[in-house]
Amino acid sequence: MIVTVLLILIYMAFVSLGLPDGVMGVAWPLMYVEFDVPLSFISIMSIPGTIGAVTSSLIVGKLLKKFKPVHIVITACFLTGLSLIGYSFAPNIWVMILLNFPFGLGAGGVDATLNDFVSRHFTAKHMNWLHASYGIGTTIGPFIMTQVIARLNNWRPGHRTVGFMQIGLGIIFILTIAVWSKAKPFLRDNTSAETKETKSDIKLKKPKLTIARLVASFAIYTGMEAIIVTWIASYFNIGKGFSLVTAGHMSTVFFASFVVGRILSGVVVEKLTIKGTIFDGIALTLIGVIVLIFSGKILAIAVAGVILIGVGCAPIYPCMMQQTPLLVPEEYSSSTIGYQMAGANIAYLAFPYIVGFICERTTLLLFPIALLVALIALVVVKIIPEFKKA
Repeated sequence: MIVTVLLILIYMAFVSLGLPDGVMGVAWPLMYVEFDVPLSFISIMSIPGTIGAVTSSLIVGKLLKKFKPVHIVITACFLTGLSLIGYSFAPNIWVMILLNFPFGLGAGGVDATLNDFVSRHFTAKHMNWLHASYGIGTTIGPFIMTQVIARLNNWRPGHRTVGFMQIGLGIIFILTIAVWSKAKPFLRDNTSAETKETKSDIKLKKPKLTIARLVASFAIYTGMEAIIVTWIASYFNIGKGFSLVTAGHMSTVFFASFVVGRILSGVVVEKLTIKGTIFDGIALTLIGVIVLIFSGKILAIAVAGVILIGVGCAPIYPCMMQQTPLLVPEEYSSSTIGYQMAGANIAYLAFPYIVGFICERTTLLLFPIALLVALIALVVVKIIPEFKKA
């Protein structure tokens, strides 16, 4: 029972992690006009946040030797919450840029901490449901921002609302600190488990090469996801000419599909295997991207493409995360996860900026083409090497 309560708290923490993601993407078509900056400036604004996230990801192994995971989660909730509230009062873009650093510190810390914790103590099913919780947060956040914009034509109350929700979750974690200690004796240890997938993956003999490939795979996938989160609303609003409210709803459709996909993958992953679930997710995402490319102005077809992309993307990140302790020796596990988080955060900044830079000089209709390029890269780095060793 106590482990179930702990899982619920961990899931709530990942809801809090997801809440702010996607909010900026929905608000950006209003924000870049108000602040009089280029369309691609959203990535420039995110640089301090990326630095903060990379920093906390790289040192998470050391932090976990001094602090309990719950302490990092609590600190993260307050850092992100206060930063979001600060966004809502920012008089100019430079204040938002400054506030982005503590936001990144908090987000990167809780991300790496809980991914490490769940990969060590729970199954692939729980890892998928953990990231389904993130998806719930990323669905709620854009929905809130879309409703605020629809009613007030103002992005600031949306950031403020999400910020106070973060603070509230932080208070809940303070009140439940004892649960983490009481659950500890009942947790499993995945790092010592010998699984069929572990024994069959000969890349364990070359841990440094395996680590490099894992970090690259994470960077490519997370960069692709960042492109979606950052530009999907702008793609439908500025690129395809739909209203901002409709574009915001398309963002919500993606994240809702994401949640459904992660819940379903949590059910089937133990039957398909982690590797098989990753492969299937990439294939489904590819189909969705192709549908989106050829959807034209037909909204229903575009919705179908977005749903396929959301469901397909859903299991890729959590399953790759769950693979990490199985593909590298135990002594490299926490550090590798930190490196993966760092690579992911760098890509989360770089990929949307590159796409935005190109699209503001050409057209946002290139958005799905960028996703296709990222998918091809992921196949080359992730799928082909593991398919050869299957």
